[in-house]
Amino acid sequence: MRFDLVVILLLFIMGASSSLAEQQAEEAWNRTQDLAYSHISFSNNSGESIEDAIVIINATGEEDGVDSEYYYLEKRFGIQEIDWELVSQSLLSGEGDRYYDKMDIRLSAGEMISIYFDITDFYGKWMEELNI
Repeated sequence: MRFDLVVILLLFIMGASSSLAEQQAEEAWNRTQDLAYSHISFSNNSGESIEDAIVIINATGEEDGVDSEYYYLEKRFGIQEIDWELVSQSLLSGEGDRYYDKMDIRLSAGEMISIYFDITDFYGKWMEELNI
């Protein structure tokens, strides 16, 4: 009986320390991600329509800009493929030479939502660098 209690206690301690290590690793990863996108700003818009699109500011180019969209979605909705999944991503053009990304996502509860990003600040920067 005493041996069983010791084994159970050890398993509990091992599980708790494993969980703590996983939590610390996740926090370290999140801090690294936060630093990677610290130069990028997001407007306070809701992103629920093209008129209220989230403006991405200071992305260095398209790769950085698109990656920042996923970063934003993870900060707002949780971990991709666990808390939400991308269903589709579409490039839209708007009035006055504005460009938008529409991200259709499915939340883990099954709800489908669309989030709009104004990507005008970085869209096509690679062409400018090549003088196209």
